[in-house]
Amino acid sequence: MRDPAKTVHPRLAQGLMSATVVLILVMLATAIIDLRIHESLAVEDGFVEWLTVVALLAASGVLLWRWWGFRQNQSAIWQLVMLLGAVALFFGAGEEISWGQRIFGWGEGLDLSANRQGETNLHNLEVGGVNLNKVIFTYGLGLGLAAYFVILPVVAQRNATLRRTLTAWGIPVSNYQVSAWLLVCLLLVLLIPYSRKWETLEVVVPVAALVLLMVRGVVGRGLRESC
Repeated sequence: MRDPAKTVHPRLAQGLMSATVVLILVMLATAIIDLRIHESLAVEDGFVEWLTVVALLAASGVLLWRWWGFRQNQSAIWQLVMLLGAVALFFGAGEEISWGQRIFGWGEGLDLSANRQGETNLHNLEVGGVNLNKVIFTYGLGLGLAAYFVILPVVAQRNATLRRTLTAWGIPVSNYQVSAWLLVCLLLVLLIPYSRKWETLEVVVPVAALVLLMVRGVVGRGLRESC
C-alpha cells in the first residue's frame, strides 16, 4: 500500500487558505471601490463561479483518486463514503453551471417555469412556493457547515469512539485552524456590500473540502487518523 503520508500536503492547504482570503479581500475591495469590476467577477459564468466549479471538480477528483488508490485495503463503508463524496461534489459542479446549459445552449423547448432562473438545475427550483435554493443551500448548508466545522471537532476530540468511527469511515474532522479560517472567510464575505456576495462564499465551501483533504489525508483502516 502506498504511504498515506504522501496524501497530506499542509503547504498546499496553507496556500489554498491564503489564496481564498486574498480573493475575498479583492471582491470586498472591488465592491467598495468599483462595483462594475466586482460585478464582472461575480457575474453568472464569471471568474468567481468558475473558480467554484474548478474547486468542486478538484475535490471530487481527489476523492476518486484516493478511493482508487486505497480501495483494496478499506471497508465497504469507507469506499462508499469516498464515492458518495465524489459524486456529491461533482453534482455541485454540474449544478453550478446548470449542467452546461449556457455553455452548449441545450435545453431549448423544455418547460423550465418551475425554475426561478429558467435553468436546467435543481437548486433554483421553486416547489409549492418554497425556494429550494434558500431552504437547502442557505439554511440547510449553513447549519450543516456549522455542525461540521464547529460542533463536530469539539465532540470528536472528547469522544474516542466517535473519533475511531469517523476515521474508519473515511470522514475527516476539521481542526481548529481550518474552522477559524472558515469563520474569518464568512465574516469577510458578509462585509461585501452587494447581493452577489454569496457567489464569493460559494468558492469557500469546496476549497474548505480541498483543505481538509490536504491536511487530514486519507482516513480509514490503517491510515492517518481523522483527528
